Amino acid sequence: MRTLIRVGLAALMLLSSPASFAQQPPTSTSEKTGENSRKNAVLKKRADCRQAGMSKGLRGPDLIDHIALCVQEARLACLKQAIEQKVRGPERVNFINKCLAT
Repeated sequence: MRTLIRVGLAALMLLSSPASFAQQPPTSTSEKTGENSRKNAVLKKRADCRQAGMSKGLRGPDLIDHIALCVQEARLACLKQAIEQKVRGPERVNFINKCLAT
């Protein structure tokens, strides 16, 4: 029984520790900045979608589904705008990120 508890605690400690040793560092500062702006844009959109869902009285799994759908619909709308404006390559990623942040 004690062994089982020790194994469980060890597994919990491993799962809760950061896995930074498995991640490779970004190759350049611009990559890191681009990744941060992408994360920030998505986080802002998620917060907006969460607020909208909560104002509708959604909770739990319904709220989670609403947020996921809302973010993906916003991303799709931004992608459609990028295609209409013929934005290509890395500029398209930047365009979508800026569009999501608004």
